[in-house]
Amino acid sequence: MPLPPAIEAALHYLRNTDFSHMAVGRYPIDGEQMFALVQSPITQGWDAGKPEFHSRYIDIQYLLEGEELIGYAISDHTLSKKYDQLAERDIAFVAPIEHESSSLSDLDGRSEKSHGRDQILPDLQRQ
Repeated sequence: MPLPPAIEAALHYLRNTDFSHMAVGRYPIDGEQMFALVQSPITQGWDAGKPEFHSRYIDIQYLLEGEELIGYAISDHTLSKKYDQLAERDIAFVAPIEHESSSLSDLDGRSEKSHGRDQILPDLQRQ
């Protein structure tokens, strides 16, 4: 089954871009419809993480180097938002989720996709 054109375009950008020489920042791919956000986060313990979700965008997480765990949970709109900037920045944070899975693991050069409405807990230290 073919991927949606937007996902194909994002993966093409990942395959053909040398991120090792890019400064931290936001890089447009298709205007505001698609962009790369280059970050240099510090991993943290599970208890310090902040589950997040988006309403307009889909995340494709690509780890250039190192390793991290990404917690994952199916969207639950009944959760209380601890920090809500969905209107301004398309991101909101919720309280830690009791039944969050830690099944996603990023290692050098791998990527993971999550639907924007699902909650993820990025930048976790591997145990």
